Formats: sequence, C-alpha cells, structure tokens
Amino acid sequence: MHSHHSTFASAKVGDSQFRDAYNQRINQTSYEAHLDLIPFLPPSARTMETMSDEMSEMIEGVLWSETSASQKDKYVWDYQTLGQRKYINEEGEIIDDVTSELDAMRIKEIEEKSILSLDEFKQAHCSGCASEGCGGNYFTAIAPHVCDFAMCVEEGDDDDDDELDMTE
Repeated sequence: MHSHHSTFASAKVGDSQFRDAYNQRINQTSYEAHLDLIPFLPPSARTMETMSDEMSEMIEGVLWSETSASQKDKYVWDYQTLGQRKYINEEGEIIDDVTSELDAMRIKEIEEKSILSLDEFKQAHCSGCASEGCGGNYFTAIAPHVCDFAMCVEEGDDDDDDELDMTE
C-alpha cells in the first residue's frame, strides 16, 4: 500500500532517476505558491535557460564558490520535483496542470516582482497563515479553515459550542 505525502515550498532533492524511483514508491503532491522561488531550486537546465541573465548569474553565484566555479560547465543540471506538482496562483486557486509554459511565466514574474525584494520573497515562501510578513498562500489554498480557526482563537473566540471541522 502506498502512502500519500504532501510537500509545500520544497526544493528539488534529486535527479530524474531518483525522481522516477521515488514516484514509483511514494504518492506525493508538491504544492508551489505564487512568487515562491524555492521550488525551482536547485535549478534544472531548462529553468536556468528560462531565467534572465541577471537572475541566472545571481543563482550561479549562490550555487558555485570561487573554487568550484571552474567545474560548473561540466555539471549536468537535472534536479527534478518529486510527485505531482500543483501551483497555487495569486488568487489562491490550485492549478493541477503545471506546464513548462507556466513555469516560464512564473520565473519571469518572480524576476519582475520578488527577486530583488527580500520582503516579497519571504511573503511568497512563508507556509503559515496570512499575517504581517507572510502571504499565507499555502494555507489559504490548501486548508483555509485552519487559518480561519486560528484567527478566531487569536481574537479570543473561546465559545465552547463551536467545533472545528477538520474534514473539509
């Protein structure tokens, strides 16, 4: 029997051989939110080709030290996302069909809106409920009732007659 796992905002952890072996054994859904760069890292060759020169240079600067930079041309970029990818768009809607065209659009939007802004990056990658400094995209799309309940608790709603229905 296969178990099901869900990940949120996770980086790529292996190459295509690892992905294929993993996906044969584990049923996983990988959620990626609007403006979150982390699911694209480490980048595949296609991701690197899609990036602007400025963003590509910035990513390479993070990935390669001065001593290892001479090896980068020999390196094969084949990191892959595990499981079925789902994208949470700006409106909080879940898109099941994550295409290379959608990825290219997302990379361009990340470059335009968040790559030079640490605050925008943190808002996009945060996996908590929406609050100051956290966009809340993952919880809002996947489990909005959790954040609704958390807001009630924060506001002092301690009415014992209310029950949280976690089966939605």
